[in-house]
Amino acid sequence: KPDGDKGHFRRVVPSPCPVKMIDSQLQAIKTLMDNDCVVICAGGGGIPVVEDPNRKGHYKGIEAVIDKDRAAAMVGIELGAKGLIILTDVTAVSIDFGKPTERKIKR
Repeated sequence: KPDGDKGHFRRVVPSPCPVKMIDSQLQAIKTLMDNDCVVICAGGGGIPVVEDPNRKGHYKGIEAVIDKDRAAAMVGIELGAKGLIILTDVTAVSIDFGKPTERKIKR
């Protein structure tokens, strides 16, 4: 689909909600936290994979993108986090973004 005003195009792929973390990755995050490290993760949403039906315990990549905010929320739930901070460089969060009824949330 067209992307921007300079004639660029973007490939459109599915954006499924994340289903679960790979256990070894979740354990790595827990180990870092247990050792007083500040962990910044899920900013890119992760690499979308599915279990490989031909190789037990192996995964293969799929053409998709993972929603980074939902992935971050899932990591927080898995770790029992008390809160979630989403950092962004936009001036405000909007309700009804891109619609005539769009309005910015001030607080």
